[in-house]
Amino acid sequence: MSSMYVVSKIRYFEAPIRQVPGVTVSMSAEVIEGKHNTRKTTARKKSAVKSGVARKKRASAKVKKPSASTGKMKKRETVDSILIASEEVLLSVGYSGLTARKVAEEAGIAVGNLTYHFPSMKKLHLALIENVLGRYLKRWEDFLEEEPAGDVELYSIREVLDWLITDAIEPRTARLFRELWAMAEHSSADAALMDDFYRQTTEAAAKVLRRRCFPQLSEAEAMDLAYFMGVLSEGSIVLFGTLPDSKQRVASFKRHAIISMESLTGHLHPES
Repeated sequence: MSSMYVVSKIRYFEAPIRQVPGVTVSMSAEVIEGKHNTRKTTARKKSAVKSGVARKKRASAKVKKPSASTGKMKKRETVDSILIASEEVLLSVGYSGLTARKVAEEAGIAVGNLTYHFPSMKKLHLALIENVLGRYLKRWEDFLEEEPAGDVELYSIREVLDWLITDAIEPRTARLFRELWAMAEHSSADAALMDDFYRQTTEAAAKVLRRRCFPQLSEAEAMDLAYFMGVLSEGSIVLFGTLPDSKQRVASFKRHAIISMESLTGHLHPES
């Protein structure tokens, strides 16, 4: 028969018990109880880990994720800050200095953040010109939607030309358009954008002339006068935009511009 070795009161084994052929190893009740307690401890640890994971999941579920509208708003704010910064860089250092690094620095963001929204400078130029265009189209729309001051139904051409020429000779406006022209001179894509800019603003001006100033004009006549106003405006940038006393000199120019517009309108419709 095989011998029976009874192991009693064993607290710790430096090596696992090996099964010897012909020998049966038996553990005492105390050892068995110790193993049972170890299982309990392990089970409690596993339970605690599971509870901790569950608590973390519940806590993360309580955290509100940003909504899609919030994300779009932040994106719009970032894009707006980039466009504002682009215009400031263009005004301060000119077209040749309009780089992604300088724009990002002005906007207070990383270059990578800028290139995420505008992967190329070509796309940034497009957005910059469209942003400027949007401001001017909005002003022409205001002429269509707002009511003239006083008890009159129509705007005086004096009001329209006063805004147009006064804006043109502002140093910021004059510098901005000179730099936009420089961009167009060195890039066919930018040139096409500027052509479209003037096309849209001229059409908007013609609409204002016909609907809010001279209802008797045909569409073609209104477009001709709108082009003439454009020449007066852009010419003001070239002639008066950089002069220190431009506001004084332009007063006489405005007066003659208004007389010319009224004369042209009367020439087109002598009976009016």
